[in-house]
Amino acid sequence: MKYRFLIDSNIPLLPEILDQIGEVYKFEGRTLTNDIIRQSKANILLVRSTTQVNQKLLNGTNIRIVGTATSGSEHLDKEYLSLQGIIYFDAIGSNALSVAEYCMFCILNWAEENNINLKNKILGIIGYGNVGKRLATMAKHIGITVVINDPPLFENSPERLLNETHLEINEIVQVSDILTNHVPLTLSGKYKTYNLLDYNLLEKVKEGALLLHTSRGSVVCEKSWVQIANSGKIKVVADVWMNEPNVSETAVSAAYISTPHIAGHSYDAKLRGSLMLAKELERILQVKLDTSQLEIECNSNKKDVTKLSKDEIYNLLKNKRILETCQEFKKLASDKAIANNFEKMRKEYPKIRECFYDFLFNL
Repeated sequence: MKYRFLIDSNIPLLPEILDQIGEVYKFEGRTLTNDIIRQSKANILLVRSTTQVNQKLLNGTNIRIVGTATSGSEHLDKEYLSLQGIIYFDAIGSNALSVAEYCMFCILNWAEENNINLKNKILGIIGYGNVGKRLATMAKHIGITVVINDPPLFENSPERLLNETHLEINEIVQVSDILTNHVPLTLSGKYKTYNLLDYNLLEKVKEGALLLHTSRGSVVCEKSWVQIANSGKIKVVADVWMNEPNVSETAVSAAYISTPHIAGHSYDAKLRGSLMLAKELERILQVKLDTSQLEIECNSNKKDVTKLSKDEIYNLLKNKRILETCQEFKKLASDKAIANNFEKMRKEYPKIRECFYDFLFNL
């Protein structure tokens, strides 16, 4: 089989690696069409979340393998791909440290601005997966008490909770001084997360608490958190929104920190996504790829977070330019301006590096 790769130009270093074993064609995320795929005669498609991979895109093409260099994979029509016998995979966890760093900065900034002693505070983490575990490690290192809510994990693999304290969702929202969610968006079933945090739960959150919202817009009822934030009861950090990129200016202005879905947008997350795709392609195609340069880039100039003080962590995380991005985002004073600039801000987000060595990442 001759390998013809069609790859999003926003996936770093991977085209050069795949050039070792086949022909490589690049495309810009949202511009990909069925005609482009047919003309390229590609049989392997590698995308990011801006490309909706479905029947309309792939019908009549030669594509047999689809990979996404992103942690989320909602943009892949998995039912269609399965029916067509097309292999698909993602890079889940690739941006987990970046999101955890974003959350840690926002917690430290909130504490600094409000003169809060974090050693007296409880962090409630809903979803103890890739992001949750990393954030828990950082938080405990600087003296924050951590409690967890993750029903699927608690019921099916309780040993993976290690020594964490697991609480029911009604309890965790009431005891937490800082509440964050890191769950996938699921629309139905036993572990449905759509509107997981609704008004009934949000109104139980402590007065003066900080709510971090960085998973998917529909996990927390936006109308409800906006109402409670505007009442002054809680402060909200929001990076994800309903109906992106058609985001409500009312919601953007209600949040203490608002950003255009960039928590996971670090250069390292993209590098890690490239590395995970390369390793998965090695397995599927039974080939050997030279990923040495990618691995060096992933681990360059990183600090061990567990050897740093709270102030050292905070000062390093300021380099992520979260507050500067918030100021720019909040200047977009209408729904139309936000919609017109949302993807532009994401695409043109600076080449931000993660600050810390990813102590949980391994292939």
